[in-house]
Amino acid sequence: MSSKKNKSRKLKVSAKKTKKSVAQKPVHKKSATKGPKMKKKAIKKPAIKTKNKPVKKHEVTKKHEHAKPHEQAKKIELVKKVEHVKKTEHIKHQEHIKHHGHIKHPQHVKHGDHFKKPEHVTAPIKEKPKAKVEIPFQMGEFAVYPAHGGGKIEEVETKTIMGEKMEFLVISILDTGMNVLVPVNNIANVGLRPVIKPAKVKEVYEVLKQKKRSVVGSTWNRRYREYMEKIKSGSVFEIAEVLRDLIVLKGDKDLSFGERKMLDTAKNLLIKELALAKGVNEKKIEAEILKIFSEA
Repeated sequence: MSSKKNKSRKLKVSAKKTKKSVAQKPVHKKSATKGPKMKKKAIKKPAIKTKNKPVKKHEVTKKHEHAKPHEQAKKIELVKKVEHVKKTEHIKHQEHIKHHGHIKHPQHVKHGDHFKKPEHVTAPIKEKPKAKVEIPFQMGEFAVYPAHGGGKIEEVETKTIMGEKMEFLVISILDTGMNVLVPVNNIANVGLRPVIKPAKVKEVYEVLKQKKRSVVGSTWNRRYREYMEKIKSGSVFEIAEVLRDLIVLKGDKDLSFGERKMLDTAKNLLIKELALAKGVNEKKIEAEILKIFSEA
């Protein structure tokens, strides 16, 4: 009986051990899908050591016969580009010497496939001396500025405008007393002119004696523009025409405000210049003009 009990105990102990071992081991369930593929290790080929020697033009095809055709074409193009850069730099250098003269000797230092540009020495640019413009007036002389009338030339003033020095005539207008600056280089275009000579005063009086108007059969707006152009021209004879036309028109009908103002402007301009030309008082010239129109 004792032997049977011992055998049953041993069986129970062995059964417990097998259960523990089974529990400790992980159970791998078989999946219906295929497992991940194993990556193959790439076998590295031994690199062939080559010496970096300069490639010459005549050795390109012989040395690299085993290379692929597109690699050969790239290397040949690279050699051609380097030679083209050398030629163009040399041509530019020679042309610069021809046109500019002195130049520093270029020190071409190789840096990859590029070369440093030569340092050029350029001479300082000399400003050409500007020709002096002759002023047709003297200081203290009288001149006529269009639409402003007679004035006295006071001085020549130098001003810097936009970094450039310019000379101006300073003219003091007799009627208003204001100063006008006229560029010396632009005297002819502005219309600045000397006062008429005393012999020309009689010719101006002849224009005033004529009864025929210069502007006839037009609207007031058109007449105003034409008269204004005559006044701005600065011609003493055209100013006399404006004065004559407006005085004649005044005898036929009443003048508007604009017409009266223009008549006064033409009258003042004409009287002041004739007084300067004859060297007499302005009241005397005004009396002579009124006499001409009263006789007519």
